[in-house]
Amino acid sequence: MFFVVNDDQNQCHYEKCKLSRAAFMNSNTSFTCNHIIQAKEAVEPLAVHSLSKEVIDEYKGDQSIKEKLTEIMNVFHYPQLSQLSPTLFCVYGPPTSSNPIGFVHVTIGNGKVECSSSDCKGYGSVMRQQKNKKICIHCHTLLCFYSLATLIPNSSSNMLAPGSDTVTDSNSPEVVKTSSQLKCTDMESETLTSRESTIELNMLNTLPYQIPQNILDRIALNDSRSIDSENGKEGWPLTYYPERDGCRLCGSQLSIPRPHPGQKAGVVSYLLTNSVPFLPVTVFVKLCLKTQCKAMHQVFPFDIGLFNISDKLLVSLDILLELRESFKRGVPLTVAIESKLAVLLLKTKQVVPSREYITDLMYNGFYCFESLTVRCLDEQICGICGVLGEVYLGDGNQKNCCSVKEISYDPESLQLSSDGHPLPLNEFLQKIKCHFVECNTYTRPTKPLNFHVSEIPPVVAPKLSGHKLWNTEMGKKSQHLKKQTRAVEVPTHALSCQSIVMPKKCDFQRTKKYKGDSFIKFIGHRSPTGTCLALQESVRDAADLFLSLKYPPLLFICDTPCGFVRHMDCREPDVGAKLWGKFSGCFEVPDINKSPSEGVNVPHIVPSEYRANPISLHSLWPEDHPLMHPISGECRRYVLGDRFHSASNPHKSPLCLYHDINLSLQANTIKTSYQEVENNRKNTRRLRSACVQGFGVHFLYNYLMDFYQNEQIVTKQLDTLMKKVQGQGTIVRDEFMRYKFVPNESQCD
Repeated sequence: MFFVVNDDQNQCHYEKCKLSRAAFMNSNTSFTCNHIIQAKEAVEPLAVHSLSKEVIDEYKGDQSIKEKLTEIMNVFHYPQLSQLSPTLFCVYGPPTSSNPIGFVHVTIGNGKVECSSSDCKGYGSVMRQQKNKKICIHCHTLLCFYSLATLIPNSSSNMLAPGSDTVTDSNSPEVVKTSSQLKCTDMESETLTSRESTIELNMLNTLPYQIPQNILDRIALNDSRSIDSENGKEGWPLTYYPERDGCRLCGSQLSIPRPHPGQKAGVVSYLLTNSVPFLPVTVFVKLCLKTQCKAMHQVFPFDIGLFNISDKLLVSLDILLELRESFKRGVPLTVAIESKLAVLLLKTKQVVPSREYITDLMYNGFYCFESLTVRCLDEQICGICGVLGEVYLGDGNQKNCCSVKEISYDPESLQLSSDGHPLPLNEFLQKIKCHFVECNTYTRPTKPLNFHVSEIPPVVAPKLSGHKLWNTEMGKKSQHLKKQTRAVEVPTHALSCQSIVMPKKCDFQRTKKYKGDSFIKFIGHRSPTGTCLALQESVRDAADLFLSLKYPPLLFICDTPCGFVRHMDCREPDVGAKLWGKFSGCFEVPDINKSPSEGVNVPHIVPSEYRANPISLHSLWPEDHPLMHPISGECRRYVLGDRFHSASNPHKSPLCLYHDINLSLQANTIKTSYQEVENNRKNTRRLRSACVQGFGVHFLYNYLMDFYQNEQIVTKQLDTLMKKVQGQGTIVRDEFMRYKFVPNESQCD
């Protein structure tokens, strides 16, 4: 935000101030704002720099850039660069309609030099899978006086995007840093310690998934008492502070109640309930007095039905539950919040802060609320097939995508072992939870979320998952197959035809980095499990999820069954030999010299709802192979294609005909296009929210949406079964998480 002071003429260019100034000008009235008043207290910049012919000549840019810099030097005869702080610069550039005064802010942080101008969002080179941002004239002006090594220590000089305007090396004279720039002050160190301790403290807070009825009743009671103030009973308190006197982390003494650091004393917070919206309240915190801790203890008023958002809003839990229900139905979270606020504002005459500010608070607050909520994935496992699904369907969904700026693909930054095992799901979710706890405590995080591509786990319920999870996306190599085929003189354009007979260990799908991710769904009775793709989809992703399951399905249906089987044979030959061996996932051994047999009887793949008689499960003994399936008592598995792709886009090899599900007598009991319908339904609901999300939000968003979808499925299953029981017994889960009927004792007699 900038404002111009010229003698008696003052113009603030903050958007809201410009609108107000226009109204005052139309009224022939002088205008001022807080920004102009505060200008009298402005401090001098740390350093100022003016362009000169010598500086421009020494700069390592091309001739066109030097001409632009010379033009700026000739037009603007004041310093073109001012250093406002160690990480913030004010730079002059050519004025535009969106920036009439020409000044912009350039920030240094997170290893990047970023210009705030909306005119500087162009790209120097745009390829199908990658975009390289262009260096704008403001950054060039900055680099005339500061080298990249000075601005970003321990970084190479080519961190900025390449292009015609790229500086590959800069030997510009470095500016000597002051002592205040080289080290943090004691106060800054204390603040950092306090922040870290506070986040650790707030990570200990939890919320139940099912809010107890007495808590919701307490909200209604306090609402009614606050509305009817003449009844002599107190409603909602007007002052809130932590009741503890000792630190939860170290046990040290806490300070007396004080305002949240950075907030002014007095009424700066609001209580937000359905009946008492925007009631001004005062919220205090307590600080741990131990120097090594300094944790800030905030009020956590769950017992009276409130949720604390940044000590600025105390929101009733029933409002958050309303937002959760809208969230489940695919309503974009921001839309749900804005709609709720619009209704609440109709109920009050209280002057409140900007609606956008409150929306941002509630957005982060809602995701923090969901992150703190304890939920069990095992409870949402399909109650019909449990963990013993006979038929699973796999499919990718590239439309359900997001930005990948928060994902690192650098092999050197990989801290995990190279065996392809990601972080446990709970540990990965803890990182996302920590981010939203920080946003909910301080409104802004100190650093953005960042994940390495190999640490992203599949979303699998604990009882569904095997002894280890898999994520081998870093093993995707689109060039590996070309090298192998060239060695044996196979034309690279014929890879799709040759892939089924190539004896080399490699991926058969081309994989490149792309701007998005998608979810592969393994679906039994409509209860999905997923994995998140940070690189373009290949059979490797389906194999990772297949191997992550405790009991891989008897029948797996996917788009490319032959590629999936061949990938498994090359990657895990011992597993492939045990699961299908020479059958290659087919009903019989593929033979290129004959057509596949029809009417093959495979009774074990029939879903439970179509079985003529119940079957006895095979108990697993220590001597049994871990891949043995309890339904069949064998390790044999089948991998087949879905009917849609087999009919509309069949593979050219005659061997692929052996992966046809219609060769089985039980084919009509299995629907193979359900995953396509499911993806379309999910996209209709989710893409209204997911298209502009960062990866961390996107992962949590889909994790929650899958949980709620599974909950809806399982609840419907249980309700249907309970109606059939009609008091004659109860429904419980067995050891394989399947619903079973347990009769009452009277029925047993």
